[in-house]
Amino acid sequence: MECSSHHFDAIVVGAGIMGSSTAYQLAKRGQKTLLLEQFDFLHHRGSSHGESRTIRATYPEDYYCDMVMESLQMWEQAQSEAGYKVYFKAQQFDMSPSDNKSLRSVISSCEKNSIPYRVLDRQQVSDRFSGMINIPEDWFAVLTDVGGVIKPTKAVSMFQALAFQRGAVLRDNMECVIGGIKEGKEAKFAIGSDFPTFRKLRGALRLRHTVVGVSGIDQDCRARRVPL
Repeated sequence: MECSSHHFDAIVVGAGIMGSSTAYQLAKRGQKTLLLEQFDFLHHRGSSHGESRTIRATYPEDYYCDMVMESLQMWEQAQSEAGYKVYFKAQQFDMSPSDNKSLRSVISSCEKNSIPYRVLDRQQVSDRFSGMINIPEDWFAVLTDVGGVIKPTKAVSMFQALAFQRGAVLRDNMECVIGGIKEGKEAKFAIGSDFPTFRKLRGALRLRHTVVGVSGIDQDCRARRVPL
């Protein structure tokens, strides 16, 4: 059920996958949350739409692995709450020339983080995929079971529904502007997208006391600082 007050603990600007999941997590933690989108919800003008996106643990940088493993648990939790799937497990396959430093770093990262993997040469790749994938002679590949496919539009819809169920207020076709400085008030914004009016909001992050006016809502929406 939506919050009836125009006072919020957090205002999330941009209702793509990042903004919508942020609103869900904030509302889940009991924060009065407002989620704003400049276009229609589930629009096709950004990157959070379409049929599929991949999720994987095979990054050259070590620090990504822990985040990926934690995110996989959070995907499962959100799906359990929603009652349907948006994340589907699948093997991750990476290939490159044998002297590629990035994929060599992926192997090192897998070893450091105890991610099971297999290194395949040209013949092994052909055998593994019944000849449907063929790589050059001087290439190699890395195969791991830690990965999957996400349905982005369905995932955005899921997080918005979960945020709403937790009491978040959702508004699309909204324009955000800086209204000025208000004594004794602080603002905390989570920026989920990028379009021109957000540049003003990014400037607000440097102000200690800010009021945000949201066109379409009949009074100022005020937010106090909360840890994200």
